[in-house]
Amino acid sequence: MNRPKEQGVEFIERLKHVITPEEFIQTEREKECDDKFCVVRISKKGRLIGKLNGNLFYVLAVDTKFDLYDH
Repeated sequence: MNRPKEQGVEFIERLKHVITPEEFIQTEREKECDDKFCVVRISKKGRLIGKLNGNLFYVLAVDTKFDLYDH
């Protein structure tokens, strides 16, 4: 969509740090989600990182320090 790097959505394979809450790991919800993490870029203030299951987005982390994955 030719948006600036501060906007948009991207999908990544892995994160630098484990962020998935224990309540989410190995549950039916996690098994139904896509394999990749979905990153929603929110201007220069941060990123929302989560998992997608159809039209549901599970927020797993808010990355305001930009250190949870390689940019």
